[in-house]
Amino acid sequence: MRTEKVLTHARIYPEYRLAYTEKTLSIRNHATSNFSQQEALYTFHLPEGSVVSSLSLWINGKEEKGYLTSQTKADSAYQTIVGVEMRDPAVIHWQEGNTVKIRVFPCTPEETRRFKVGVTSPLKVEEEQLVYENIYFQGPGTVTATETVKLDFPSSTRLISMPFQSETSEPNTMLAKGGYKQFWEARFKKPPLASTGFTFGGKSYLVEPYQEIVAPAEIKTFYLDINKSWSKSEFDELYNLLKNSDLQIYDGAWLKLTANNKDAMFNSLSKKRYTLFPVHKVRDPNAALLITKGTIASPNLKDMKGSLFGDMLKNRHLNNLKLKTFNIGDELSPYFKTLTELRIVHCERKELNEISKMISEHTFPVDPETVTADNQAIVRIDRADMLIRETDQPVKQNAPDHLLRLFAYNQIMRQIGGKYLDESYMKASEINSALIDQAAKANIITPVSSLIVLETQKDYERFDIKKSKNSLDNASIKNSGAVPEPHEWVLIILFALLVTFYTLRNYVL
Repeated sequence: MRTEKVLTHARIYPEYRLAYTEKTLSIRNHATSNFSQQEALYTFHLPEGSVVSSLSLWINGKEEKGYLTSQTKADSAYQTIVGVEMRDPAVIHWQEGNTVKIRVFPCTPEETRRFKVGVTSPLKVEEEQLVYENIYFQGPGTVTATETVKLDFPSSTRLISMPFQSETSEPNTMLAKGGYKQFWEARFKKPPLASTGFTFGGKSYLVEPYQEIVAPAEIKTFYLDINKSWSKSEFDELYNLLKNSDLQIYDGAWLKLTANNKDAMFNSLSKKRYTLFPVHKVRDPNAALLITKGTIASPNLKDMKGSLFGDMLKNRHLNNLKLKTFNIGDELSPYFKTLTELRIVHCERKELNEISKMISEHTFPVDPETVTADNQAIVRIDRADMLIRETDQPVKQNAPDHLLRLFAYNQIMRQIGGKYLDESYMKASEINSALIDQAAKANIITPVSSLIVLETQKDYERFDIKKSKNSLDNASIKNSGAVPEPHEWVLIILFALLVTFYTLRNYVL
């Protein structure tokens, strides 16, 4: 099998620091036998903080949209249809480390299969720039694949750098065609955040800048998580700063760093490609501070299922741990990405000079998600350097519905927390039904929810998969604005009827 064509269409919202991207892939089975039926398996790598918000599969030449359901139901339906009935399904599941897995069946030599996945992503802030990062994938070969890339953005956007030379004179659009490329990014000037919001289901969602507030932090024990990404100068600077404190490392057991053992321990630990710091073993988490440095590779939490380390993590109540953590620089390991998304650790990415300053001043940033007032909830979108606020108050409308999708994803991850390690909880739809309802409202995949496309309506009924009511439904490039509330629809319809009545009356008279 080979991936033959890729269509990337993204709409950029600089004033909301987010983007919505649709990737449409065409797959061809080049087997010599017409009876060959194969399953296409793709892993998509998403920008940090992203969430999948739509899925489509073309069946008999027609685009069929996905249904949002529990991960357990989606997996059961897919396995039954593929394993027994050999008919058309597609399913997408959440995975750790900002990845998702898509399965499409069947792919035969008789036709080109086509599917589409839609992703809502924060734009990364780098000083005065916004960075759009491409979504790339691993799957059937792409050596001969062609790609068309189209980026749409507002007329007020100030471009800094684009990955391709545009082939269109259409304003506010970049269009390029060529071979498939995995890694590229586009940069824009960072504008002020918009003051307009998005309203749905009686709640409104607004963006606002994240403003760091620090508070006193009385730390009794400091932990250094050393791996190959650390430099000796970084280690020495922190050791000299903390040498008169209780300074610990973990190497199968806790060990206090001293002048006598520090160099030997650094030489040993800095050879490790990655480490799995045992957050569950930290003594007195409220008075502890962890300093780590990210690596590209590390096992995910699910990879440790059945191991002693995994069992110890699962059996420790981690929901309210919120271990204060500094990460040196920008990169987070997959392990710490998941711990951060689940709010098991409160991780702040800082340069070494900033970390040293806060330690010297005995301060640590306040978690804005713990601050709520007037029935308002807040989530922090770290990479976009902003907050999304949920409020009961009416707001001026103009924002895309992706504000609600990002807000819901972060709220669900926070509520799952340490329960993510409890397999019985994650697979019990009746227990986590409230989370699945939240995911359905925003039409997003999460650790407890998936999107699936089945061949017929009878298939959905058979597996008790129902189209979500009072939800945003699948995201779309075309549908980017506010969704009217029920009472607003009534006014719109009445207005349309009045216009029609007076128009027709004039003709009759």
